[in-house]
Amino acid sequence: MNMQKVEDWLSTIPSSQTRKNYLNGIRKFENEFYKKPIESLLDLSDEELGHVVERVFSWLKQSHPQNTARNQTNTLIQYLKHHGKNPRYKRSLGIFHTVISTKDHLLTTEEVQKLARFADLKEQFDGNQRGYFKLRADIESSLILETNWLAFWKECAFLDKPLENLELFSDSDLLTLNQVLVESLKDFIDAHEEKNEICLRLNDFHKKTFANLRLRFPDELSHGDGFTDYLEDRDSREHKEDYRKTGSHCIHCNSEKVTSHGKEWKCSDCGKRFRKR
Repeated sequence: MNMQKVEDWLSTIPSSQTRKNYLNGIRKFENEFYKKPIESLLDLSDEELGHVVERVFSWLKQSHPQNTARNQTNTLIQYLKHHGKNPRYKRSLGIFHTVISTKDHLLTTEEVQKLARFADLKEQFDGNQRGYFKLRADIESSLILETNWLAFWKECAFLDKPLENLELFSDSDLLTLNQVLVESLKDFIDAHEEKNEICLRLNDFHKKTFANLRLRFPDELSHGDGFTDYLEDRDSREHKEDYRKTGSHCIHCNSEKVTSHGKEWKCSDCGKRFRKR
């Protein structure tokens, strides 16, 4: 590889961990996949580069989970963008999709209790937000969807700490933090506590986090206000949840001609089935 080109690119990245991850990603790309220096890609068109990105992602998926394949493919994409390229890969591949994974070992009771008492963890890391999400990300990931974030945030004083420079977070850590904030805001909205002061502060925190992610992934992340969209869709979700419990209406066409079939409901009008609650 042309180390001068690589070092020029890495010098623009504030996080030392991200620089290290990117350098390892480039070496893996050159040594195990491309078998040529990465700078040779700069002679290709954006369409040709898109095909390379797609092949790399598919190759990584054969031996790595989604999140690892995402991070290593992102190394290639960010290198190319730094040098003025815009690889045209298929968005339908879901390269930047984040999967909430589980840890290889079972969580201990102590770990779960610590996670439920965020203030204890905050003190453990002396209020260091980046340190918390870096060191506890694996444990958090397995519980993000199951944790009662409403109670979680009401018990902690995390938001009282000055916000650290989000530029210091690695891509992976920032994506994890963003996922935590998204699920937290959903819990507040589902509980009809969207006007709670904690919820409003979380939403401000999420806006800053998501704005930083958008700078890193300008073409991959959606635009718009997810908080508002989720809030506006709450009545529809609650009705569908009730329909799953009672079978009073079809969640697809709103028909009342619904019959029970084991663990599912079936609509006589549209013919579609949906799960019971």
